[in-house]
Amino acid sequence: MDIARMADIIRRAHLVSPAYQVAIMLDTARNYADNRRFRLQHPDFAVPPPSLTYLTARSTSYENYFRTGAERARFLTKLAGKANPPEVRRILEWGCGTGKAVRHLAADPLFHVYGTDYDDRVIGWCRENIRKVTFAVNDVEPPLPFDDDYFDMLYSYSVYTHLPPELQFRWLAEQLRVVRPGGLVLLSVHGDAYKHRLTPAEREQYDSDGVVVHGGMATGGPWFTSFNSPRWMEEEFLGDHDIVYREIYPEGGPTQDVWVVRNPN
Repeated sequence: MDIARMADIIRRAHLVSPAYQVAIMLDTARNYADNRRFRLQHPDFAVPPPSLTYLTARSTSYENYFRTGAERARFLTKLAGKANPPEVRRILEWGCGTGKAVRHLAADPLFHVYGTDYDDRVIGWCRENIRKVTFAVNDVEPPLPFDDDYFDMLYSYSVYTHLPPELQFRWLAEQLRVVRPGGLVLLSVHGDAYKHRLTPAEREQYDSDGVVVHGGMATGGPWFTSFNSPRWMEEEFLGDHDIVYREIYPEGGPTQDVWVVRNPN
């Protein structure tokens, strides 16, 4: 049985929660020794509990949490130069999870960093353990609790991947509302690299319509999954916007596609 059909059976049989708990337990055991070593090497670096780390990163590895957060922060700092004008001060991560990137961005004294998430558990942990970042809870649906044109840059990773297309459109409009003219909005989606997760019928739908949704679960949650083809993103979703950066991966590629648009002046 292939992975796509197995995942479809688990989803339809409502076996997601037991499978999820087992995955956390196995991954925690797998990373136990490395995580213990990480704590000894970084005694002042607060790490989330395994359940929260896995929720936002599909891994309980502390080293992975630290490394990928630092790498993402470096990429975002470099990306900020594409804003117009390039001076970026206020940055928001929408769907910040356990704050693995914002905590590194906040180390730069030039940035005023914010993070929001719809899960009050991760925001509660972030508020208690991460300094120099302003955290807030948002809903699954817009709006955000910020004024118009408030941020220079807004980014999200693996959030649109858990929303249906109609909600993706609404959130993009809301994010452009809170980003100043010339500012940037970054988002990631499941593109061609994730076609292996689709059944044969879904692959046909993906190629023809450009979007496939695995629903039946809570919108915004980890098991509600959307797949957006590059063609759909380019022509339907972002066609009216100034696309300043994109990373698009072929089937079997390493990660999600990344798209960046500049808010019109």
